Amino acid sequence: MRTKMKIVATIFSIILQSSQATIYEAQYGGCFNATLHAESESPGRGSSFHCHFTSDSCKDGEDWLAPSEVALNGFTCTCDDDLNQNVFTTPCYNMFGDHSVQCASSPSDCPESWYVLGERYNAHHAVLENCTDKSSAYVTDLESCGKQCLCNYAYQIRDNMVEVGTSPYGKCYNPDTNLQYCAATESTCADGEMYHGPISDTLSGPECNCDRAKTGACMIGDDLSYCAVAEDSCLDTMTFVKAADLPSDVDCRLCKNTWDAPTVSPAPTETYTPPPTATPTASPTEFVCKDDHKFRHQGKKKKSCKWIDLNKKRTSKLCEKNKVFNACKIVCDRCCADDLDRTFKAEGSVQTCAWLWSETRKREQCTRPVVNSVCAETCGRCCKNDSEFVYDIGTTEEPNVKKCGWFKKKKRAKKYCKEAAIADACKKSCNSCDDYTVPITDSPTKSPVKPPTKAPVKVPSAGGDDD
Repeated sequence: MRTKMKIVATIFSIILQSSQATIYEAQYGGCFNATLHAESESPGRGSSFHCHFTSDSCKDGEDWLAPSEVALNGFTCTCDDDLNQNVFTTPCYNMFGDHSVQCASSPSDCPESWYVLGERYNAHHAVLENCTDKSSAYVTDLESCGKQCLCNYAYQIRDNMVEVGTSPYGKCYNPDTNLQYCAATESTCADGEMYHGPISDTLSGPECNCDRAKTGACMIGDDLSYCAVAEDSCLDTMTFVKAADLPSDVDCRLCKNTWDAPTVSPAPTETYTPPPTATPTASPTEFVCKDDHKFRHQGKKKKSCKWIDLNKKRTSKLCEKNKVFNACKIVCDRCCADDLDRTFKAEGSVQTCAWLWSETRKREQCTRPVVNSVCAETCGRCCKNDSEFVYDIGTTEEPNVKKCGWFKKKKRAKKYCKEAAIADACKKSCNSCDDYTVPITDSPTKSPVKPPTKAPVKVPSAGGDDD
């Protein structure tokens, strides 16, 4: 990312005039790694700071900065037509459909069978000054244009044109009034309202982009401080108020429309029209990426998908059987995703995969089969290559570009996977995935040179198993 900074004198929102209410732009926070920032030769946005909607996107070692703190630290987060300062959103990959990448405000907006590419996908790429609206999308070694999901710029495949005002958002629907409005995230919706994400097939009416997407606000009493996406953007002295509960003269939006001429007025609240339903039930051929936790091989109580996965030789042999292959999709490497329908117990409470947000929790919990069977993706069982990554190995005068699959041969991996860019993008070929299912020991000794006579077996924890 470029290092040019905008000096922000105030965190208060930019005001637009409307015939019904004053429209305010939201302010944004971000995730800050103070250690990386201090070690950087030229401290800037780079790898030490990333703009996000909420603190849920922060990783281990990062602190959440509220909008006022972002400005005080010399950063800028926007949702306007400045591509380089835009807030990161989530790319959802339709792995078993048309292989498209669609942007959403959070990972929970991705359909169940889709793959979540990460909340700051390709953040390590440099985005040059000439990458702007109407540029042709491209990706090289450590540079790209249009290959990120941002608040105001949707991800572009191949060499499609980068276009401002294309990131989609969902809607809040009130079943009592039959009215709906564009919403930044699910947290925008008031109690009793239903949220439909941007990739939902239940959406109707005009498309929702950032200039139409409503947000909540941080208030002090009856006074507006600034618009914000979620409660963690407010300081301790403030109260977060959702969009539907704001004063009638306050209309908070993700952005203002500065790219259309003349400016397009945000769409008014509209009546919800549900799309026609083709069939009352899901198609029997619909693919759902998860293991069937009720399946038992040969009807034996202990022989669950999890049991099959405990031994790699057993997995390889049994996955050749149709019943096992169809029931244990993740174990048999047909796909990989977290099972959003299941939970697990940890630290005395029932948890979901989202609870495993920190490195520490992953290290402590993902060694338990009861956890890593539910949270396959979060626990590092999904080891994949970046399908769009290419690398010029530079062995000829002409470009000699290779994709990740080329590096999987042992000799090539040994030579090229030392490059951080290749190891990061080609995790499967380089065998460089973070696998949290394997316990970390404090012992500095290496594994014995002589391999064991039997394949290693994962030992279930004493904490029990829900299968």
